[in-house]
Amino acid sequence: MIKVDITQDMRDKANKMSDEMGTLKGSFMNGKGNVYGFLGELMFMDLLKDAEHVNTYNYDIKLKDGKTLDVKTKKTTVEPKPNYECSVSTWNLKQSCDVYGFARVHKDMTHGWVLGTMDKDTFINDGTHYNKGDYDPSNRYTVKSECYSVAIEDLTSI
Repeated sequence: MIKVDITQDMRDKANKMSDEMGTLKGSFMNGKGNVYGFLGELMFMDLLKDAEHVNTYNYDIKLKDGKTLDVKTKKTTVEPKPNYECSVSTWNLKQSCDVYGFARVHKDMTHGWVLGTMDKDTFINDGTHYNKGDYDPSNRYTVKSECYSVAIEDLTSI
């Protein structure tokens, strides 16, 4: 897990990208979380110097080895712990990417964490499946959408 200081330039870029995108179908926050998602992508780009930020429907970043990375970001108020979970809604599984990257951004947008990555197939095979309404005792959370989840400690560092 790598802590990243978010610059004003990154916030400005994320806000511009969010405004241009608008609200996506299935958005948990009705488009208000887009800026956090873009900040997650920009934090990855800050660390992956040889990658290309492409931001397509299927993936966000093309890695130097040709693999594609889709970044999933959550807004947070606390520093993530290794046992915290990273989730992908099942309706996102149709996106064609090779790897998932996970990030958390503090709600004040001053800093965030690049948590790590996991191959998409490994994520689906090894992740815990939850149906909407299931209770996840590991974080005392009732799942809002069918998803797969893995712990941060199971991710690969970048």
